[in-house]
Amino acid sequence: MSSSGINEYGAYLNRSVSFLRYYHIAALLLGVSLLTFGRHDPFMYLTWAVCGIVAYVVLSFVSISMKVGRLYLGVLIAMTAWMWYAIVITPFVVHKDVHINVVIMSFAYSLATVGLLAWLTKEISRFIRMIGMIIVAWVVAGFCYFVLFHMGVISYEERDFSAMYYNRNTLAVVGCFLLCIWLSFLPELRKSYPMGIGSIVIPALCILLIFSTFSTKGFIGVIIVLFAYGLRLYQGKRRALMLSVFLAVAVLTFTIAGGGALERVHKKWEGVATVVDSQFEDTTGRLFLIIDSLRIIKKSPLMGVGVYNSQYHLFTPRYWILLQRGQLDSSEVGVGVYSHVNYLEMFLNGGVPAFLLYYLPLFLLFWRIVKARQVTPFGARIRYMLISLLSLKLFFDIGMVSFESFIHIFVVATCFVFYGKFLCQKIA
Repeated sequence: MSSSGINEYGAYLNRSVSFLRYYHIAALLLGVSLLTFGRHDPFMYLTWAVCGIVAYVVLSFVSISMKVGRLYLGVLIAMTAWMWYAIVITPFVVHKDVHINVVIMSFAYSLATVGLLAWLTKEISRFIRMIGMIIVAWVVAGFCYFVLFHMGVISYEERDFSAMYYNRNTLAVVGCFLLCIWLSFLPELRKSYPMGIGSIVIPALCILLIFSTFSTKGFIGVIIVLFAYGLRLYQGKRRALMLSVFLAVAVLTFTIAGGGALERVHKKWEGVATVVDSQFEDTTGRLFLIIDSLRIIKKSPLMGVGVYNSQYHLFTPRYWILLQRGQLDSSEVGVGVYSHVNYLEMFLNGGVPAFLLYYLPLFLLFWRIVKARQVTPFGARIRYMLISLLSLKLFFDIGMVSFESFIHIFVVATCFVFYGKFLCQKIA
């Protein structure tokens, strides 16, 4: 290629990434992803489009500057190490197409989230403003769905309320993560949203949406978030007043929409104690899946069965009953479910190595965040936010598969990036 051609190509790349300075574009892309990643309709492809756009921007920027920030490169390596091992074991996987597709999607999500965070966190004040706008948009959209659902305008067939998502647990989990982030930056956000909108209305609506799903994960997640927030307030000046206000908000929203969540928790405990046909698809069925998962892991501890290939090895008692009755379609024969436990799923994805490559960085990060002591008041808030986010993540992993979920990947990337920016040099 001639020198003029190289110059033209360089100028093109410079133009293509010149909008990096516009933080609103990054916020828009992140907001679109949060609103569309958990859907089962054409809108879900918007998340994939966002990942493609961000990946293009990141790679173009790297090709121009020929350098990558050490922090973001380290975060990407820590988040994708297990994926490289999964690629290595591909020849030993039966359903290679599923295996490769999920690995590629997970890598794209990881690259996109790290790229967006690198874009948004250049100035923390702008990040707080942008993430605040995203959370407000998410709450408003969810509340509109909530109103339309109770007016009978929209329905979810036999499913519980889940707003813009297909699964109610997705709504509850996203709500818990966003509630945690909002409360962590509340001193700044209530200035942008005065008259109680930032300090009471947005958190209350967020809790209302979480409880309206009747999700056990959401119910316990809210408790974790409020407990961590109350613990942080206890060390502040206006601890009594603010803690009282939040307890009142929590009690009010629970009274309105949380009763069903508590009832669901009680039913799950009953399902553990007694084997009832109606519980096969819930608690008791999950117990069978856990036992079968452990059996499969014991047979192949080093390589598992492949990423998302557990669905070809795990079957609930209900599946065998329907198979014997001849009530399964030809497309359903031989296709079961995944483990519903991310810890087990990582063993199934790639054995002990995949589990360690995925969770060891998280547990090490958690330990280092807890050990951080001599920090500024703002750093202390960041510390509590990261502890809360990781606690939620590790708790949710007990009851769901999350390694390929956009919100979980975003939260993990956020924890790594914010630790590197604010706490890395503050270990006691």
